Amino acid sequence: MLVVMLLLKVVLLITTAQALVLMSFVNRQIGRRFPVLSFVYGFALAATLWMTLDLDHPS
Repeated sequence: MLVVMLLLKVVLLITTAQALVLMSFVNRQIGRRFPVLSFVYGFALAATLWMTLDLDHPS
């Protein structure tokens, strides 16, 4: 059970990293940057990730 939970956390972190890399790549390909939108997306993604990991192991 512990291995499965660890694997799910690793998959969650890898997926989060891929989403941020994809957002950066698309912004560069378009040639336009939306810093406020990128910040809001990154903040929402970080908050979601933090809540998911915190609810998984409350202290």
